[in-house]
Amino acid sequence: MRIFIDGDACSSEQISRKFAAKRGAEVVRVVSIENYSGEPRRGETIVVDASPQAADIEIYNRVSQGDIVVTKDYGLASLVLGKRGKAVSPSGFVYTQQNIGMLLQQRYVNGVMRNSGGRRKKKAAKYQEQRMYE
Repeated sequence: MRIFIDGDACSSEQISRKFAAKRGAEVVRVVSIENYSGEPRRGETIVVDASPQAADIEIYNRVSQGDIVVTKDYGLASLVLGKRGKAVSPSGFVYTQQNIGMLLQQRYVNGVMRNSGGRRKKKAAKYQEQRMYE
């Protein structure tokens, strides 16, 4: 079993490394050259080019059944589940076949709203605050 850490999508690695030490798993961190700090870390670090989704593609190509991927990226989590791997967020949320569809749909709807100029909660709250003082 290997634990892949999406270095572009999650910055916290301590919990993953502790879990790996208990299970005797190999930790593989995949990070783009833009986000690579050069710090020496335990486990293998794979540095990929700066093109969009390069780290996700590298993880997808290397993951196999039973491996765990730590990521915030719903798209990568969906691909990992398709390969019968396990996907977990850095906060511990487990992506499953039952919840990934809803998460991807929510991401799509939010993207459509952003691109169409739709309002988001932060802007709405700021607008309400301004109205209170007028």
